[in-house]
Amino acid sequence: MNASELLATLRAGGLAVSEQDGLVVVHPARLLTDAQCEAIRAAKPAILKVLERESDGRPPLTLVKEKARAEVLSQLEAHPTIRRAFVNRFEVDGTMIVTLAIRDVGVGELHIPAERFSQSSLDDYGALLECIEGSA
Repeated sequence: MNASELLATLRAGGLAVSEQDGLVVVHPARLLTDAQCEAIRAAKPAILKVLERESDGRPPLTLVKEKARAEVLSQLEAHPTIRRAFVNRFEVDGTMIVTLAIRDVGVGELHIPAERFSQSSLDDYGALLECIEGSA
């Protein structure tokens, strides 16, 4: 298994993988098996190169963003017939962050300001789902 395949396997298992000060950081580490730890050690230089290539000069993802990315990619992996998967969270200021994965396209985030989305409005959630599904 090459480094890209190992990263995909780890992420599909719900693990967030990132680079920090030349180390491969996996969260939550308690979920790692001994075999996965050994595979990471053996492939560390190659994994770091893949992570660097993925970041493409951008700063590394925060743990929260990496976890959301891993979750949507895991959803796509678990359900091969769906085209889109998403998770959302709310920031302290009320901003809604939607992490969206589109099969064979990529993963990104939508930032919806608090004044544009009401957490208590079913209509707002319905409009968001229509946008994500591509019917709006």
